[in-house]
Amino acid sequence: MNTKPYRIVYLDLIRAAAVIFMVQGHTINALLSNEFRTFDSAFYSAWFTFRGFTAPLFMFTAGTVFTYLYRKQAITFFSNPMTTRGFKRFVTLLLIGYLLHFPAGNFDFASVTEIKWGIFFSVDALHLIAFGLLFILGISFLSEIAKIDAIILFSIATIVSVVLTPIVRTIEWLDYMHLVFASYLRNYSQSYFPLFPWLGYMFAGGILGVFFSKRSDLVNKKRFSFTLTMIGISLIGLSVFIQQSAEILGLSTDFWKSPIIAFLYRLGIVFLFNSLGSFISLKIKSFPFAIRALGRHSLMIYVVHLIIVYGSAWVPGLTYLFAKSLNLLSSVSVALLLIVLMTWLAVITERNKLKWKDWFAAIKKKFSLEKVYK
Repeated sequence: MNTKPYRIVYLDLIRAAAVIFMVQGHTINALLSNEFRTFDSAFYSAWFTFRGFTAPLFMFTAGTVFTYLYRKQAITFFSNPMTTRGFKRFVTLLLIGYLLHFPAGNFDFASVTEIKWGIFFSVDALHLIAFGLLFILGISFLSEIAKIDAIILFSIATIVSVVLTPIVRTIEWLDYMHLVFASYLRNYSQSYFPLFPWLGYMFAGGILGVFFSKRSDLVNKKRFSFTLTMIGISLIGLSVFIQQSAEILGLSTDFWKSPIIAFLYRLGIVFLFNSLGSFISLKIKSFPFAIRALGRHSLMIYVVHLIIVYGSAWVPGLTYLFAKSLNLLSSVSVALLLIVLMTWLAVITERNKLKWKDWFAAIKKKFSLEKVYK
């Protein structure tokens, strides 16, 4: 049986776009002076609105790709190599996530302030994706043992993660647990990506991943692209309908602060991005090497660009010198320069990946032989 997954070409473009959006978003947000942060500026308004779709696109794509690769193996949970890979990825992402927020340059924590501890325990995209992968594995295992279609389980998980968000946000979790755990449930200490509702985007991506594993032959059909478009428009329309219905009923609802309305709208935009990528892939069967490299090395780019922009406990970043002090042109220029740098890094890494694998394999073989003969 050939278990090699069929490559969904347009996902290369979507992953690369998500990486580029992420890099420019973090850079401009960190460096742009407050005097240019006004909604009277059409550029800033468009940028600010557009930036709100970056994280959902990133989470959704992560869920889609991992679920597709897992399901396409068509073997049992414990025999599936993606199971081990998923658990390793979970640990790696958590470790890197906490290291990026490490509160001290050494292990002398006596001078670490409460604010720095709070930042260390905050939950960012890496923590969220780590647990998203873990839950995707759990849902896949449940689907296997309970003989329930994974699409049904992922759909239920998506709905539950969004519907429970208003309830989760009303509970003062610090009364019941330490900040390190509470940060996964509410926006404590700059936790921008608590599990609710952000897991919903990964679960929604899981739905598409399962579909790809079943009907990858439909990806290169126009009707698939049109279907993605209609799903996106329907979700956006549903969010607007709920908002307007709430206003008619006299309910006070802030569009962007309502977890259900905002989730539906952003998910709709994500589907429209996917439909656009799908339409493009109908004309372009293979994207440039740089595009593929960006998507494949998104974790490396995420870590490196964050250290460059924000620094770490050991290395100062651009914010150390230019935090919210640059004009619009300078901020955009630095963002473009960083995108070029990250693209170059991804290309170099991808080109040398096989060489490094051979090098590590040779070292492993050498030490194995030495161990045997010793």
